Amino acid sequence: MTVNERIFNLMEQENIKNADLAKHLNVKNNVITNWKTRGTEPPIKYLVPICELLNVTIYELLEIENKNDIQAAYEKADPAIQEAVRKLLDVKEKEPQRQRELEEECELIS
Repeated sequence: MTVNERIFNLMEQENIKNADLAKHLNVKNNVITNWKTRGTEPPIKYLVPICELLNVTIYELLEIENKNDIQAAYEKADPAIQEAVRKLLDVKEKEPQRQRELEEECELIS
């Protein structure tokens, strides 16, 4: 099930209308309708407010069961998504050399 499908299934379960979500996100109703009819995913900046309205965690919405799944998903994501995640979490990109050093340290600890 896609994130889009989960959002609209949860909305149905909680009896939340498209207009309610639009108001919560401060967008026009047709934005929500377009997500639903086109099956497109909402921009990442809306995920946390959507979770708040639906009373679920981001992990539940994205069906992430453990921290390793988060790292794996991040590593598979294209660079634009990785950048958006770093921006959302206010994390700076690591320098390539420092990244290798950190990975080696993690391997030694494991």
